[in-house]
Amino acid sequence: MMRPLRRAPVIVALFLLAWAATASAECAWVLWGIDIVSKFHSPLASFTTKPQCDSEMQQLRREQPSLRWVCLPDTVDPRGPKGK
Repeated sequence: MMRPLRRAPVIVALFLLAWAATASAECAWVLWGIDIVSKFHSPLASFTTKPQCDSEMQQLRREQPSLRWVCLPDTVDPRGPKGK
């Protein structure tokens, strides 16, 4: 009879880990413009969802095909690490 009680904390812990991973996946998205020749990266706009960012990116690709457009999470900086 004690076995189900031992499993309960493990099940609760796994549930909480899964919930935390899902919550951390919800982040802002940044639309970056990248000049193909000079490799200059510039953030253009931020969005709350990836579909919003993708929609704007598709429109800009039609209007300004000379630039490369990419949507990245706000935690990613395509310019690389800062500092030493």
